[in-house]
Amino acid sequence: MNITQKLATINNPLSAVENLVIFSHIPKTAGSTVNIVIDSNYEHIFNFYPRRNPSSTKLPDWINDFQEGMTALKDNPKAKLLRGHFGLGVHELLGVDNCIYITVLRDPVDRVISHYYFLDQVENFFDNSDSALSKDNMTLEDFVYQRKSIITDNLQTRFVSGLGWQRNQYKNVWREVHNKNFKVEYGDCQEEMLACAKENLKNYVIFGLQSRFGESLDLFKNVLRWKNVDFDTKRNVNNKKPKRDELDPDLIKFIERENYLDIELHNYALEIFDEQLENLPYPIKVINSQTSWSYPSIPQQPNQQLTSTMKTQLQDVSKTQLQEADQLLEQGAYTEAINKYKEVIQANPEYIPALQKLANGYIQNKAEQQAMSVYERIIELNPKLDKPYAKLARLQAKKGDYTSAIATFKKAINLKSDQPDWVFTGLGDALKKSKKSA
Repeated sequence: MNITQKLATINNPLSAVENLVIFSHIPKTAGSTVNIVIDSNYEHIFNFYPRRNPSSTKLPDWINDFQEGMTALKDNPKAKLLRGHFGLGVHELLGVDNCIYITVLRDPVDRVISHYYFLDQVENFFDNSDSALSKDNMTLEDFVYQRKSIITDNLQTRFVSGLGWQRNQYKNVWREVHNKNFKVEYGDCQEEMLACAKENLKNYVIFGLQSRFGESLDLFKNVLRWKNVDFDTKRNVNNKKPKRDELDPDLIKFIERENYLDIELHNYALEIFDEQLENLPYPIKVINSQTSWSYPSIPQQPNQQLTSTMKTQLQDVSKTQLQEADQLLEQGAYTEAINKYKEVIQANPEYIPALQKLANGYIQNKAEQQAMSVYERIIELNPKLDKPYAKLARLQAKKGDYTSAIATFKKAINLKSDQPDWVFTGLGDALKKSKKSA
């Protein structure tokens, strides 16, 4: 029996619920705060979120059994609101009719940055085998530049278009229901997805904006007849996250370039948001069996929007090779690790995270002059990163070039004043030794 046949045999109580509200919670768009308000307005809520031990920060086990999810729905026959990290179209997967979608959008660059700092708080997230992300204390630059996870690739367009948001645990089910693969690899989002997302946003979704959050809650209150939209605090807010203007401008430009569909979608949302407010009381957008619902076609080729120069700069890095090199380095096989890093860099000459790892490999192998050359190359590629300056300065001081070390330490501090203690100690030692040698 295939999934479509299973749907026909399961007595799904939600299919009979008139105007079930479905909150498509796009990660890091103030959705957790929306959930505070939802909790105070609905008694019967079905959560399709990962199972998490509230006392633990470890990555939870995702619900990956369709039958288990359907059983949970059957146990909640009075559900009036369904919420979770899923995109539009999930009503078809769950056999739901007569539903209303709501969601919140956010500035795409801010959303990507916020997502990294949220995941960075989750213990061992970047070591998780289900993640497309690397490990080893991944930096924000690593997170963005490696171009592996859909988290950093037009995630909002994926959610609102209904295509390319499906997590691993949904994909096989979705393939059986629709007889096609809904997987969209990193870099394969296309203009058709944006056009579909815009159409959905205008015709099928009641949406809010993180930048106009108070007005968004008032909109939800008016349309959905919520009684209470008060909230005292924001959930999942990381106060240690740097401000946008404190980050490397080149990194910001890279995020913008990778998420150009999300940027256009967000700009479109800003344009039509006032229409929602001006048309209050806003007509409820109910999706049912008569709704003309469609998905964009599955991209067959990589995104053609990138220029040939950008493709050269943004080539995918071999995650397997990097992991193998990291393991070799941990085992003390420094020469082999260095050769592996070089293979990655040969294919991706401007991939800074791999260059950083190569420099570390040279240091472990006592080849400090080569490490210095690599740090100089990193600085040449991106002179606004502070860490390469600091590490280069330490090597310069070790070789007795105190004048260069002092200047390089100061560059690191000028770029970012909040440096580790060893940077200031290193600068102080270099100043003292420089005076003695004078």
